[in-house]
Amino acid sequence: MSTESKNRLKISGGLEDIQKLRYFIALAECSSFTEAAAQLGISQSAVSQQMAELERLIEAPLFIRSNRQCQLTHVGKVLLKEAFFLVAKSDEAFKKVHLAAKGVTGQLRIGYWGGIEKTFLPQAIYDFRSVNPEVHFSLHQYNCEELNKALMREDIDIGFSTSYGFDHFPELAAKTLFTDSMCIVIHRSHRLASESYINIADLANEQFVTFHPQADYLSHDHTLQLCAENGFIPQNPILCHDLATILLTIESGLGVAILPGSIREAAGRGLRMIEAGPLAQHLEIMVTWKKNNSNASIPAFVDKLESLNSIRLLKVNARTPRSHSA
Repeated sequence: MSTESKNRLKISGGLEDIQKLRYFIALAECSSFTEAAAQLGISQSAVSQQMAELERLIEAPLFIRSNRQCQLTHVGKVLLKEAFFLVAKSDEAFKKVHLAAKGVTGQLRIGYWGGIEKTFLPQAIYDFRSVNPEVHFSLHQYNCEELNKALMREDIDIGFSTSYGFDHFPELAAKTLFTDSMCIVIHRSHRLASESYINIADLANEQFVTFHPQADYLSHDHTLQLCAENGFIPQNPILCHDLATILLTIESGLGVAILPGSIREAAGRGLRMIEAGPLAQHLEIMVTWKKNNSNASIPAFVDKLESLNSIRLLKVNARTPRSHSA
């Protein structure tokens, strides 16, 4: 190993050595102990002491001193290049550690259901990234059941889902964002399209469209449970594997569905979404994560969600029943 490499290893070992290099850089740039001391905000004797210790560490003189001026030796010039590199790396390391301690570095993988998040998630990510550019996001769409399983596998860090069936996943934690009304989704020309609300019992003879139980048994079972509570079981429902297909099927006039009202952002113009009544049916919309996931960006992002005006507005709307279709 060369002498220069050995010296580089020597001075990269501790915080005190990095501080000596900061003093060294200031002195090399000023060529004056007096000016360097003034720039650093310390006494001239302190600069002299630090440089003497650095020269002992390097085992070679770094400056040629003459009166009040000093010039770098050959070794000093070599060290100056290394000092800039080591101080920059030290600053970068401390920045990363500081950001990590605040939970604002690394990657945040977000899973979403496909509709309920459009009113708030894009703004939440944009606002969070504007002050935490070190965090990199990736977005992944799932059905409700698969989203919870993805959290369990730690394929994603945060998910947006509903409260129905959540107790099947005790390893997951959640925070309710707002309470959503369940709606009847029908074609705009449906006989009930002008109603203020629709009693689920009035749909007993309708063709239902639901999630396929193999794709999302939680959502599938929720629809069947709501119908059973109103005195009937849908006969031969049309089974779909994703939300987009359910909405397309209804917009084609092939059936009706019961879905969270907040998916209206994903619904086409050919649909009507009317609250299920007369007794309101509600569902909690939640942000979820695995309890033992150590990604420190999770609590930081959850805090950002709670401060969003769009979330606050959704909470207010949940307390004020709508009297007309969406």
